[in-house]
Amino acid sequence: MYSFFATNVEADFARMKATATRRVVIPEGPLSGETTPTSSEPMLRQLGLPTAIKKGVVVVERDYVICEEGDELSAEQARLLKHFGQKQAEFRLVVKAFWSNLDGFKEL
Repeated sequence: MYSFFATNVEADFARMKATATRRVVIPEGPLSGETTPTSSEPMLRQLGLPTAIKKGVVVVERDYVICEEGDELSAEQARLLKHFGQKQAEFRLVVKAFWSNLDGFKEL
């Protein structure tokens, strides 16, 4: 079971103060209406993304760099990465101790 926890890793969304693992750029142009409804445009603008609504579609007005590799992420950057589905963290369990009927509590 220890090997299961040692090798089982899931991608997760980075949080504030995490280190960016890669550069993420949102290109100029319209965003998908399925993932970005017009009601979310004010929130995106508040987070720093240069957006506007044109003909009922959220449009990015110029290329926007959310983060560069190695950056410490701000709360705004972390929220933008999550909105655009960019996972830059890993979730894993680290076994530090266990209980055994024979030996009782053991730390690793």
